[in-house]
Amino acid sequence: MNPLKRLAAQTAIYGVSSVFGRFLNYLLVPLFTYSFAPAEYGVVAEFYAYMGFLAVLLVFGLETGYFRFRAADPEAAGVVYATVVRALLVANGAFLLAALLWRQPVADLLRHSAHPEYILWTAAIVAMDSIGAAAFARLRAENRAARFATIKLIEIGANIGLNLFFIVLCREAFAADPQSALGRLWLPEIGVGYVFIANLVASALKLLLLSPQLLGALRGFDRQLLKRLLRYSLPLVVVGMAGIVNEMLDRAALKYLLPYDNATNMAQLGIYSACYKLSILMALFIQAFRYAGEPFFFAYAKEKNARATYALVLHGFVIFCVAIFLLVSLNLDVFQYFVGAAYREGLSVVPVLLLANLLLGVYVNLSIWYKLTDRTLLGAAVSLVGAGVTVMMLLWLVPTHGYEGAAWAHLACYGVMVVLSYLLGRRFFPVPYDLKRVVGYPLLGLGMLLLDHFWFPPQLGDGLALTHWPVAAGWLLVFALFVLLMEGRGVRRYLAATGEAPAAADAVRVSRPMQPPLQPAMQPTALSVEQGFDNVAARDGAQVAARIHDSPSIQAPMRSKLIFVTGGVVSSLGKGIASASLGALLEARGLKVTMIKLDPYINVDPGTMSPFQHGEVYVTDDGAETDLDLGHYERFLRTQMGRNNNFTTGQIYESVIRKERRGDYLGRTVQVIPHITDEIKDSIRLGANAMKGLAGRSADGPENIAPPDIAPADIAMVEIGGTVGDIESLPFLEAIRQMRVELGREHVLFMHLTLVPYIRTAGEIKTKPTQHSVKELRSIGIQPDILLCRAEQHLPDDERRKIALFTNVGEEAVISAVDADNIYRIPSLLHAQGLDELVVKQFGLDVPPADLSEWDAVLRGFETPRDRVVIGMVGKYMDLTEAYKSLSEALAHAGVHAQAQVEIRYLDSEEIERSGTGALDGLDAILVPGGFGERGIEGKIAAVRHAREQRIPYLGICLGMQVAVIEYARNVAGLEGAHSTEFFSDTPHPVIALITEWATEAGTRERRDASADKGGTMRLGGQNCRLEPGSLARGIYGRHQVRERHRHRYEFNNQYLDPMKDAGLRFSGWSLDGRLVEIVEIPDHPWFIGCQFHPEFTSTPRDGHALFRRFIEAARDYRRARAG
Repeated sequence: MNPLKRLAAQTAIYGVSSVFGRFLNYLLVPLFTYSFAPAEYGVVAEFYAYMGFLAVLLVFGLETGYFRFRAADPEAAGVVYATVVRALLVANGAFLLAALLWRQPVADLLRHSAHPEYILWTAAIVAMDSIGAAAFARLRAENRAARFATIKLIEIGANIGLNLFFIVLCREAFAADPQSALGRLWLPEIGVGYVFIANLVASALKLLLLSPQLLGALRGFDRQLLKRLLRYSLPLVVVGMAGIVNEMLDRAALKYLLPYDNATNMAQLGIYSACYKLSILMALFIQAFRYAGEPFFFAYAKEKNARATYALVLHGFVIFCVAIFLLVSLNLDVFQYFVGAAYREGLSVVPVLLLANLLLGVYVNLSIWYKLTDRTLLGAAVSLVGAGVTVMMLLWLVPTHGYEGAAWAHLACYGVMVVLSYLLGRRFFPVPYDLKRVVGYPLLGLGMLLLDHFWFPPQLGDGLALTHWPVAAGWLLVFALFVLLMEGRGVRRYLAATGEAPAAADAVRVSRPMQPPLQPAMQPTALSVEQGFDNVAARDGAQVAARIHDSPSIQAPMRSKLIFVTGGVVSSLGKGIASASLGALLEARGLKVTMIKLDPYINVDPGTMSPFQHGEVYVTDDGAETDLDLGHYERFLRTQMGRNNNFTTGQIYESVIRKERRGDYLGRTVQVIPHITDEIKDSIRLGANAMKGLAGRSADGPENIAPPDIAPADIAMVEIGGTVGDIESLPFLEAIRQMRVELGREHVLFMHLTLVPYIRTAGEIKTKPTQHSVKELRSIGIQPDILLCRAEQHLPDDERRKIALFTNVGEEAVISAVDADNIYRIPSLLHAQGLDELVVKQFGLDVPPADLSEWDAVLRGFETPRDRVVIGMVGKYMDLTEAYKSLSEALAHAGVHAQAQVEIRYLDSEEIERSGTGALDGLDAILVPGGFGERGIEGKIAAVRHAREQRIPYLGICLGMQVAVIEYARNVAGLEGAHSTEFFSDTPHPVIALITEWATEAGTRERRDASADKGGTMRLGGQNCRLEPGSLARGIYGRHQVRERHRHRYEFNNQYLDPMKDAGLRFSGWSLDGRLVEIVEIPDHPWFIGCQFHPEFTSTPRDGHALFRRFIEAARDYRRARAG
């Protein structure tokens, strides 16, 4: 089922329960208004307004918090639910006790001194409803709509039945015979209080029905989780309170603002409240939408095309609401009979309130931007502004215009909130809303109503014939035909594209090797707000076409724009940083960007290559061992890389040979062209069409949540390793040349990075190397569109013109890529020269300007530290710091977030073996990174002992954790000769040993032995880790489970678990199956922790990582303490 139909179905189900239930309650309005005088009904309206405020306050926003934290960590859903329920039970119990003790003073304050019982009954209703909200939230999250609806309907049925029983049966029995059995149940002094009694009994029944869900949640409370829940949810209380101010303050405050005596004011409140109920159809639909929409928006956020779908949701929502507006407003001569005659003088407010509710519904749609981006404080600010507008308008209009002023206050409030939310949403979470139609349909409906009132003035009052309904039906028919004319074709195409109509079969036929290039308007982020259903349908049809292929091939259409980045003159010019920087700029413009690295070496992956040869091996979440440039990509972009983002010549040839052995080529001679080049093109399509959203990265590090969404990228940047002219690169260059021919210039862009040297002795810039590099590229058939010229300083205009002239590149496309003091400044430097603007213009993309505020904040963090710390990194590749690139960057990120300048001293562990630990003096913290091999291992163990005995903060990563265990076993646990079997197979105490079996993320078990191949046989990629309560690790991460990346063959030997525990070592992190130790720490040390995983692979400059940030903070504290 397509997402819109799924949302509509959920809305319908919740409509049967909450909305239909509220409609049944609405049917009590005739009962109340025909049975009670306006002043009496005013009491009911007043107290239900108070209940609205209390309900928001006493749920604490935890309902939405539950949805958010459950979606972020599905495996912890039970703990999240138990924590929410326990918190609500305690808080509402305390509130009910306070109401019991202070009911009379509160009744005096509210001018209801004769009825203090109203206070207690109101408090009891609110408390039970607040506790029940948690159970209902769970039912919604688990899609148990049938049970949700059943309980709701039982509660509402009981409420209606009890109202009829008391107000009709008992009251009439009392009038006939006060001493009869039923008559004695009616006490005139209670009067409208029976409305509250009926609600109270119904709420108690509801809580009884929800008791299985509530009693099952009394275990599993997590205090730390509650703090995080409240940090997220309490701003929502402000939002909710502001929302209730906007929705109900008029009824709570009307009697205080109207310029009459108290009895008249209460009567006016009753009239206004009764007429307010006539906007019930709009309010009911909005509530149904909110019940289904909130879980839908969160759950669908990770799906492809989510934003375009959100736009369509608002589009259809507005159409339906305008139809409701016309139905009610044009038929007030019918709807007037739902209220008693004494109340009908207030019917003029109904159209205004309907429009106000329509705007409220639009705001509910627009408000997804702050919920999905965790900017709840900004959302609260919008609601507060709306509340301010409400208060000001009520104070201004009600004293002079009576309750009509209250209706106009609603309209003004929601109008301001819609405008603010739209503008902020465009900045933080741009959705391609079709403004012309979203605004046009309400204006059309309003125009129809004004014309109707002009030609057929309303005739209201008792005894009037219902003669206007045929005219109203005509207006509704005109509106329906207009909508059908405007939307019919687009709806049919959308349903066909998503497989909901037979035409879908036609949408997926692919008859040629390569589909025609898609137009920019069919790209998700280039969707114009004027295009409505039509363009979304066209785009989704292309996506259906791609889904018919079991695997990417030359037949799969390419929907992503491609940017190929090549390098010339010399290697190591920084193609990876340049590519990542441009990717960051395009992402800042709202585009979905992925990166692909093509490496020309014949190794299958860099996993077995020496760091001196290749630098760091970067591990992705899916377990791929990749080029270190993928680390730059993940640090610059909010996109998760994987094995489909790095392809080598070895992988390409291995795949082709495997196909040849299977007979896939049907006896043909396998050649570089076309078979190798086709395989390269298929790999590029695979990476571009399988972009992974960044699931679970937050300011506190990676979370254990569902896998990221996989969808085609808007932009795929492909970096070609090596230098133009290298023999190894030729097949890759030929493949990208072919893709330019096949897809066209509007879908493929070539960016070439060259060196423009400065000859100091001559004082000249030399452009000849760049000219020759481009000449070499053009001889292959590739004409670059953009040149990035690496230079020590910005190129003078004369030199840029010269380069443009001799390379056939536009002068504006000759960009100076100057040396920068900080790599995270490069996006700003390139943006200042218009690089991202060149790209979007060539691709014809209509996207907003780049928002670099996050990068500006990162740079400010680097430039304005408050402290300085010195970290000693002890390893064996210290002559080549590229071997620890991600680790060095993670420490720098932590410095930004801890407001400290981080100086890293790279210390050779072999030198420590030879000369002792003197090199460790003056350090504020010690870090031992991962590594392999025996060389320098005793120096690392000596560094660990120094940190433990001198109480210096210590962080051990992978091998760093293992040497910490070895040191502790030898010198604290008394296990003399303890070692790792990696280095000494005959050790008497193998506290670290080869992992022979472990559970994978898919639930299968991997097995290895000492004879297994070296390449790709380790425990690799993202794994979930369970943290022990009360541990340092649990305090650092602030949650019970985390996800981190691994790359190791050896682990702690669980046979030594008890002796190490007895010696004081704490095992604070475990794999989910409880078999592998992930984290160790020393409780009586100020800060000593070792982790088997590699947290540096998930640190980014914008978010940092909790473990490194706390490490730097511990180093800062140690430095301050040492300084006295």
